[in-house]
Amino acid sequence: IETSAKKISYAASCYYVDQLEYEDICKILRNFDAISVRESSLARFIKKKCKSEKDIITVMDPVFLLNANDYLSLIPNRIKKGKYCFAYFVNENSEMKDYIDNLRENGIEVVELHYFKDTVKSDDSKIYNLGPIEFLNYLFYSDSIITDSFHGTALSIILKKSFWTFGDSMS
Repeated sequence: IETSAKKISYAASCYYVDQLEYEDICKILRNFDAISVRESSLARFIKKKCKSEKDIITVMDPVFLLNANDYLSLIPNRIKKGKYCFAYFVNENSEMKDYIDNLRENGIEVVELHYFKDTVKSDDSKIYNLGPIEFLNYLFYSDSIITDSFHGTALSIILKKSFWTFGDSMS
């Protein structure tokens, strides 16, 4: 985009830097006045692949810029009544699915939020397309959290929730 306005990237993130289409990204980043990223590996990648002379600053994830009280002030009245475990997935994982099935077999209600809509099975226990406030609401009012997400884990810690985090080979 051609403009005289300053362009700043704050806390950009890319977990799998080796899969980036770096030529297009480098072309775009040349027009930025300042760049900060969340991962030092991404900062090194940009410096090396884009031959950037700019300082690429590594900053903490913005989720940590607020404390529990800040997040709690955003959460309205409870959406889901009763006791439940909140499961938030970024990737579909058979180990997590088996764990949730086991919880259900033991009488625990599980509400699942999937990053991608599951076309195999859909019922009232699966939700999609939550906004950030609704996401925080389901997370905060749950009795526990199951996730494979960095942000699900970070918010569980910030909000002092019981949680289980499933990882992958890159975690």
